[in-house]
Amino acid sequence: MSPIEMSPLPFLVDAARGAVLLGLALAVMPLLRRAPASTRRLVLVLGLAAAALVPVASRLVPAWRVLPVAELGVPDAGRPFAEPIGDAIAPPSVEPVSHAVAQAPSTPVAPAKQSFPWGSVLLAVWALGAFAVLARLFHGLAKARGIARRATPLSLPGITATLGEARMNARVCVSSEIDVPAVTGVFSAVVLVPREALEWSQARWRAVLLHELAHVRQRDCLAQIVGQLACAMHWFNPLVWLAARRLRMERELSADERVLASGARPTEYAEHLLAIATSAARLREVPGGALGMAEPSQLLARVEAIVRPRAGSLRTSAARGVAITASAAALLGVVACVTAGKEGPAAAVAANPANPSGKSEPVAPAPAGASVPTSTSAAASSTPASLAHLTAEVASVLGAPADRLELTIDRDIQAIVDEEMKRMADEWRPVAATAIVLDPRTGEVLAIHDPSTAAAPRVSGSTIKSLTVAAALDEGAIAVTDRFFCDKGARSYGKEILRDASPNEWLDVPQILARSSNIGASRIFDKLGGEALGRWLRRFHFGEAMRIQLRGAPVGEVPPVIADGSLRGVALASGHGGAMASPLQMAAAYAAIANDGVFNAPTLARRARGADGSVRFEHHVENERVLRPETARAVMGMLERAVSDEQATGKAARVQGVRVAGKTGTTDEQSAAGEPRNYASFIGVAPAEQPRFVILVGAVVAAEDATGGKVAGPVFARITARALGR
Repeated sequence: MSPIEMSPLPFLVDAARGAVLLGLALAVMPLLRRAPASTRRLVLVLGLAAAALVPVASRLVPAWRVLPVAELGVPDAGRPFAEPIGDAIAPPSVEPVSHAVAQAPSTPVAPAKQSFPWGSVLLAVWALGAFAVLARLFHGLAKARGIARRATPLSLPGITATLGEARMNARVCVSSEIDVPAVTGVFSAVVLVPREALEWSQARWRAVLLHELAHVRQRDCLAQIVGQLACAMHWFNPLVWLAARRLRMERELSADERVLASGARPTEYAEHLLAIATSAARLREVPGGALGMAEPSQLLARVEAIVRPRAGSLRTSAARGVAITASAAALLGVVACVTAGKEGPAAAVAANPANPSGKSEPVAPAPAGASVPTSTSAAASSTPASLAHLTAEVASVLGAPADRLELTIDRDIQAIVDEEMKRMADEWRPVAATAIVLDPRTGEVLAIHDPSTAAAPRVSGSTIKSLTVAAALDEGAIAVTDRFFCDKGARSYGKEILRDASPNEWLDVPQILARSSNIGASRIFDKLGGEALGRWLRRFHFGEAMRIQLRGAPVGEVPPVIADGSLRGVALASGHGGAMASPLQMAAAYAAIANDGVFNAPTLARRARGADGSVRFEHHVENERVLRPETARAVMGMLERAVSDEQATGKAARVQGVRVAGKTGTTDEQSAAGEPRNYASFIGVAPAEQPRFVILVGAVVAAEDATGGKVAGPVFARITARALGR
């Protein structure tokens, strides 16, 4: 397996997520200025904890990918979109493509520069910074533990009384290594006091102990460690240092509030605080593993807060604490687990001149600055930004490093697909568009344009008629030679009328598919029945979560009950409502037909290894039989006629010199604003006699004349001609 250049994208995404969480925590501070300091402390602790956890949560917690599910309800079943017969166009021909690039004698070709490992360098720089912060933290913890171990335990009447008042247990020790009172210990608290404490009055002992015990009750030593872990994870982000500094202040103010709540007079407590700070002739730094009572930089603000408290209540109620914690957990889940589903226009992927065989290979995202070998193809000179994003996402889903992942993507085919989709975008200006190339024998995705649209469920249009026919044939409900009366283009369902694009009387099953007759499909549905249709759609894995390695791929929908003879059932059987499936699911269903009735779930990864070299994922061909071989071959023959017949809707998908099988699909949609648009698609198999590729092209276009035959068919033909001619 060739190594993949480590992508910095996951690192940058985690950094952005952490910045969002920290920014929100700091942004609410002004809104909580009149709230108790304990509330502000809790918000900051949760913000820092969330920032520290977000890289882990984004990989372990089930992810929700925000995918552009088609913005439509069930269309009016009474008038499914009727597809016109396809226009005759000059089909592209398959011509061998030379990988050698002719060079002018006077123009030497500069050798390609070696790509710089930006991802690895970025990771190394981050690791150095994180190590420095963690080393400081562990040094402070060890130092504080050593001071506590060497300190002398104290047992005075005033100490015992204050511990009883606070209903807490803690060791109180005196040490000559500190100048101010401090507390250390996450699970077993130790209150440390300087030698001068032996001369304190009972009132000062009480104030100091109540303050330090407040830290123990609030688990502030643990909060300190959490804050430092967040600083280690995001040391490059100034927001984390601002949040950690603000937390130090708020935890002291919160402890002061608890002392005041116990009945201490504000002015007297402020005098004790100032006296303790003043008595330290040379204030030594408190170890990082302990919390010191009198940090000079905080004194002025603390004294002002003590003598002039702004909060109406000096304590955060349990209900408020639970609400804040629950809100923070929900926010962590949203920020960590939701990823942008809709990419911008995917850049074309660089073709690999060193791979003339056309075999799939591991895909390495080219970092910025890497030069691309000269090529006659425009797609071959573009930056593989789409593959970089895809590599990062698949690696994240599988929990494996990007440099240990082998994708199924074929770079040459991906380049062809992206270039042809750009050409289609220039012509039709689609709202969304996708293209998928599958190997029907293995389920491997050889190319994918806009994975988010490819995984988004939608009403598929007439491409589903092939599955209706396959189900009815396999059930024995119909035979290939059966003929059905198609009502001269209009069939009544009560007050509703089902229509075809052109009037037909008697059509056999292959003609029904070739002309995409809605009424013909309704007659086949009458023979099959609603219960059987639903069962067969589920057999093709509709209505269940895809196992594709994309975050939160939606499930789609198959109605639990499909009534026999109903117009809603007819609409479902003809692909115009009632069921939703993603383009990936539709392509996988056609791949099963092309593969002699054997289904293989689509996959984007061939294998992935962990950092220790262990295999995290390896794709195995499942070979699940869903159709009898004779059924699959019969449907393939009909799909050939759906392209080759003169009355076919898929004539624009023809490729000169190649037998093509496929089906058009067109259905009308509405945007969220109520604007009409069409989803136009074509799913084809080539070569039909020995399938190598199943190719789906789909686009949402705001144009009345946008049909699967006009929009998607020609794109399929060009992709097929170029892919076969590599």
